[in-house]
Amino acid sequence: MLNPEKMMEEKLTIPEIKLLYGDLGIQVLECLGISDELMYIPQLYRAYAEYLLVFSSRQGGKNLYEKNLKIFNDDVLMRFPNKIEFTSILDRQFLYGDFFGKLKNNFPTGNGILLKNEYEKPFRKKHFFSLEEHMRKALFDYLLTEHDVVFAEKEKKLTRGRADITLGFGKRNVVVELKTSAAKNKDLYQVFDYVQADADYDEAVLIAESFDAYQMELAKRLDISLVRYEIGRNDDEPEFILCLERANVIEENCYFNNFYEEVIDNNDIWFEHPLFEDIKAVDLKYFERVIDAIKIYDELIKKGNEVYGR
Repeated sequence: MLNPEKMMEEKLTIPEIKLLYGDLGIQVLECLGISDELMYIPQLYRAYAEYLLVFSSRQGGKNLYEKNLKIFNDDVLMRFPNKIEFTSILDRQFLYGDFFGKLKNNFPTGNGILLKNEYEKPFRKKHFFSLEEHMRKALFDYLLTEHDVVFAEKEKKLTRGRADITLGFGKRNVVVELKTSAAKNKDLYQVFDYVQADADYDEAVLIAESFDAYQMELAKRLDISLVRYEIGRNDDEPEFILCLERANVIEENCYFNNFYEEVIDNNDIWFEHPLFEDIKAVDLKYFERVIDAIKIYDELIKKGNEVYGR
């Protein structure tokens, strides 16, 4: 049963934030420039928690992320039961129309106030990527640090398609195709076709989770260098390692072989969590949600008073 008097008492204070989340919770408040002594809107608390989880991932990896996620989901329902219920029982369309329609995604109500665990979203079977774009970025960012060894481009348009990564060595150029899962036969023909159709490229490389016996033989006939990949990780650490290992050695691909031995072999390719690496983007997203939360909550109070005659 909704209790209006209790609703006005529901809040989260800064000392309580420190008790719940430790010094990291206060650090996030300071980074966001929040100086108020309390949070009185559950949606504002949720926006703060989203930013807190980014910091949690970047400082303590999966374990700290999931610890603080659980603390928030348990605490917000217990701390703001009446305000959450209040925002849920009002007829949104009746009260807001287009106004609410524009902002509803930033103003969850009911159990929608809870945050989902998105830590494993970019990964498949924990040790492989879900999306090629994340795999491509991890490798390409590393190659940018090796500009004195190789000139690299990503998503370069070729005669027969768009290559994930190209490597330039002056006289010879290499096409690198990426696959997040086990290789398929068509993947080998795809990268082979890139090289055959474009006179500017001489060597073909395919990076994938694994290759079967037929593909190993096919790669030998087509002169395709094969590389297996896997993600190394520790759930207490914020960073990951992209591990690459040659599955074969094609003598004709001499430039790639030299590149692998100089740049890849025995070197750690570190990368950050794909969802939580861009603090500035999350920062902007957070402040947009704070503004929306305050606007909508104030509007809710006004409309609620009109509807219920308080």
